[in-house]
Amino acid sequence: MGALFLLFSGLGVAEDLTPMSSQQLMSLPVNFEHSDWFDCGENEGQRFCSDGISYYKVPVFGEVVLSERHELNTILLSAAFSLTNYNDIQLNLRRDGFSLQKVVRGQEVFDVQVAIQHEGVGETDKALVLFLNKGGIAQPVEMEWQRIESSMPQQVQSAKFYSDGEQVTLSFTAELLEDDDLKTQP
Repeated sequence: MGALFLLFSGLGVAEDLTPMSSQQLMSLPVNFEHSDWFDCGENEGQRFCSDGISYYKVPVFGEVVLSERHELNTILLSAAFSLTNYNDIQLNLRRDGFSLQKVVRGQEVFDVQVAIQHEGVGETDKALVLFLNKGGIAQPVEMEWQRIESSMPQQVQSAKFYSDGEQVTLSFTAELLEDDDLKTQP
């Protein structure tokens, strides 16, 4: 994988829980000193937090992790667990153009791309729904999502969704792929 790619456009975060998409979240401003974000890291200027944002209509606590060069590494969002938050966050990922790549529930793993290669899209969809419905919704589950920017195919945004029945957590990263990595992308 290549280096992390920085996506900043100067979008601010309003105190009134302005709904934001993943693209807007990945485009947060570099200068956090004059915003609703506060420094919350052990090393000053590398982790910023805010409870005044929402991922579309889901109110979330946000954390932005910056590298030593003040480039965006990761955006972490967390919300209290509820059936609504659990479902809405996944729907919002789909709304933002992310596709599900892998699901881990306990010791079991469902790799969507491998399943599509062996079973086709229709059978994979059926098997995925059955896999997702195993156990209860409050049992721990981790999902890996991915979006490839059509205007910049070398840029891949990843999202990791995790739910343990108490909290729903979502982390976004953006990476710039090297030419060799592009050949292996689906």
